[in-house]
Amino acid sequence: MWQIDEKDQKGIEQKRALEVKGKKREEYLRPGELVQAAVMALHAEVTEMSFPWLTLHKSCWEMMKLVKEKNHQRLSQIFGSGYLNDKSQMPFVIGYIFMTTCGECPGHLRTMDLMEQTAEAVKEYVIRGSGDLCLKLFAGMGHPVQFVGEDELLETSV
Repeated sequence: MWQIDEKDQKGIEQKRALEVKGKKREEYLRPGELVQAAVMALHAEVTEMSFPWLTLHKSCWEMMKLVKEKNHQRLSQIFGSGYLNDKSQMPFVIGYIFMTTCGECPGHLRTMDLMEQTAEAVKEYVIRGSGDLCLKLFAGMGHPVQFVGEDELLETSV
């Protein structure tokens, strides 16, 4: 990617500075320099602007729905049936799961059962192929992403 780093920035500033009677005076950017700076700045943002953020949001929302479905009964037992008033509070489900895992629920002991059910839900989501949708889209944009498993990391470090 093209980005303006400190070296480039200093070069541009040096080109703009003129020595006039022993004093430095700033001049305007030349059209070519202005276009070059704009192109470099825009090129650096192309990937970010073209990424399908809505698809990623939808994908994450589907995964959270699956997590909520897997944990609904137990969450209702711990927090009451009104723990989730509407869909906009769905991200709080993750917070509730962390609260039970850390033992921060009044009147309840620390438990891993919700975290284990969440792990099952995420695994199910990934196995059915929904988990790599955004990775495929990103690879289609020319930016392949590969995940390395823990065993592979251990093999390469030895």
